Parts: sequence; C-alpha cells; structure tokens
Amino acid sequence: MTIATFFIPAVNVIGSGCLRQAIAAIKDHHFRHALIVTDSVLNQLGVVRQVQDLLAAEQIESSVFDGTHPNPTCRNVE
Repeated sequence: MTIATFFIPAVNVIGSGCLRQAIAAIKDHHFRHALIVTDSVLNQLGVVRQVQDLLAAEQIESSVFDGTHPNPTCRNVE
C-alpha cells in the first residue's frame, strides 16, 4: 500500500452574513461536494436546508451528518 501525506489548510469564515462568502470560498477552491457536520437540532430547524440550498445554487452537492452534540465529547468525535 502506498502512503501519502497531504495537508488541507483550515479556512474559517465567521461573522454576521458570512455564509455567502464561505460558499464563494468553497467554489473558488473548485470543491464539488460539501460535508455538513452539525447536530440534529439545527437540521430540524431548517438551518441545514438553507445551507444546502445555497450550495446547490452554486452546483455544489452536499451530504449531512447530524449526529454530533453541542460541545462534543471525545467519544462523540470518535
């Protein structure tokens, strides 16, 4: 088996109204699929759907994992 190492720099876009800027950054990096990691409450409230709709408008597919907990424990991360 061949072993490879690569680094993906973290990009954090935060602040009021930053979602469109974050999606533009995703598009600028030519990413075609996003993994949205969240908790079930934000998914149930429709927040995740809003993000997915904005991504879809830029032809970026998305998948959702909503099994996290606020302030996750080490066990939750595992």
